Amino acid sequence: MDEDRINRKPNWLPWIVIPLIVFASLIYFMFNSDRISVIDETPNISTEEVEPISIQEDFTDSEYTKADLEVTKYTSFIGNKDKLGTDFDYTKDALVQLSNAVRQAATEHHLNMEETLETIKFDAEKAQRNPDTLQLATNIKNVGKDVAMILKQLQQEDFPSLEHHVAKTNAALESIQPEIPIEKQKERLQNFFDVCGDFLKEMELNTDHNEN
Repeated sequence: MDEDRINRKPNWLPWIVIPLIVFASLIYFMFNSDRISVIDETPNISTEEVEPISIQEDFTDSEYTKADLEVTKYTSFIGNKDKLGTDFDYTKDALVQLSNAVRQAATEHHLNMEETLETIKFDAEKAQRNPDTLQLATNIKNVGKDVAMILKQLQQEDFPSLEHHVAKTNAALESIQPEIPIEKQKERLQNFFDVCGDFLKEMELNTDHNEN
């Protein structure tokens, strides 16, 4: 009997299997516990209907026209007096902005001068591409002549009370000297752009937009 006890090998299997089961149970519990935590932290989404945001409809399409916007863009652009009349590219851009504002105003007032309007657009954009700094004053004066013509025609047809602006525009235009560097006549160029801006603003202020 004692010999049987000595020869019988110990059974280690239960001591291996039981810890493995316990370890597997712990892993399973930890995994499912994390899933429950993630699910619990998911925000609740309300299914109640939300009232639509009301939009104020006081602003109407007729309140501001494209001409208003172009004139505002132009007058805001020429406000930088440190660049206007001294910075070559900035001054060329100002000429294009003036062209856009004048052409839009003429279009909305049904001015029958399509050929002149196209010439203003073409010449202003051509001047913008021209790298010759000495030619800029000449280009501004050439475009300015057509601009002054358009503004005068608009005044005669729709704004009889603004006749004094015609004289101011012509005087400012005549003061510009062709083929003279722009920085040597900065004040004259600034005056021309400002006078045109004042003329355009007065036209828009005196326009009944409901008629357009």
